[in-house]
Order: sequence, then structure tokens, then C-alpha cells
Amino acid sequence: MALLHLVKDFLDHITVYCVRQEAIYPETQATIDWARSLAPNFIEIVSERPPNSLPSDVVPVRNTQMGHAVEHRQGLEILDRYVCCWYTIMEPLEKRMFADGITRVLRGQKTADRYKGPMMSGTVVAGIEYLFPLERWTDEQVFAYLRENELPIPPYYGELSGGLDCIGCTAWLEEGRLKYLKRAHPEIAENTLKGIRVIAETLRPYVATIEGACDAH
Repeated sequence: MALLHLVKDFLDHITVYCVRQEAIYPETQATIDWARSLAPNFIEIVSERPPNSLPSDVVPVRNTQMGHAVEHRQGLEILDRYVCCWYTIMEPLEKRMFADGITRVLRGQKTADRYKGPMMSGTVVAGIEYLFPLERWTDEQVFAYLRENELPIPPYYGELSGGLDCIGCTAWLEEGRLKYLKRAHPEIAENTLKGIRVIAETLRPYVATIEGACDAH
């Protein structure tokens, strides 16, 4: 939001891309609506998680895509959370940008971000230049900028260390999303918890094998 406002005088010459699921949180929809109202060239890309899969912070190898292929298994795939984000968000975005012939990308990535790509501002990859105007900003500077310019701040930022991207996400548990959902969206919280329980049950034999190996030595 800070980046979009920062370049508001140039938005006639900028295409703003948004990757979203078919069903999204109302808080996320409000942010998308705000961005669309500001950007005359606004493109939404609707994407979904790979079918019959769940993302997880801990992955049981037999339930991965490779595990299914090697062991000729079927059923639920449990995806490394970064892999799931790639398939659901980054890959559709990259494909669309390549198709549109984009040669310069602006992102809100900051050095202070806990999770970020390996590139620095000005890096060129496959003919695309990546620029991060907020690279040297701190989190505090970003929120100060939002307040000073009276920009809408999503309500969950007071409670989460991340955002509200995909409904039903069963990964990134350290961000505190489940606690927020129990209060703000109890039905979504319950459905998400069902997925987390499935992952936990799938992981139990792996944990038991690891603990058994430790106990044996």
C-alpha cells in the first residue's frame, strides 16, 4: 500500500498486478478495492492451490509430489509452504508478466522483511529489472507513512506478523493467523484447523520413527 501510494503520480504508466483466490477474506478484498481505485491499469489474476493438497510448515516425505511419484501413491499432497506459495501466487504472476512483456517490476520488498527474495533492488533476471523503492525502509517507517498519508491499514496488522492471503492456509502458523481467525472468522478458523489436524495426524508416524531412532542411541 505504501509503495502504490508512493508512485501514485506515475500510475498511468504502471500496470498493477494482483494475484488472488476465487474466495478471499473481506479484509483482503478491501485492500484490493482500494488498490483498484488508485490504479487505472489494474489486473487481477485468479489462482487456486493445487488440487487435493495442503500447505504445511513440516512436510511428510511420502505425501509430497515426489513421494507420490516415487512410491506410486495417490491422495492428499502436503506441500512445503514455499512451494505452495510459488504455485498459488508467484508462478501465475510471473507467467502473466512474461506474457505481457513486462521488463521492469516494482515490489515492496524491504531488507528488514523476515521473508524476502534473494535479489537486491536493481537486479536484472531474464531481462526483467527488479526495483524495490522501500528496500531501506523499516516496518516502523512504512506504518508511519501510511498514517501520515491517511491510508487504510488492514485491521489484522495489529494482531498478525503476516497477512491474510489464501483462505484455508494451513501453514505459516507462527504468524498467529489461527488466533485472529477464531475471533474474526470462526467458520474459516474451524475449517483451517481441520486441515491442520490432518497434517498433524499424517506427521505422527514420522515423528515416532525419529524419536525412536533417538531413543535407540
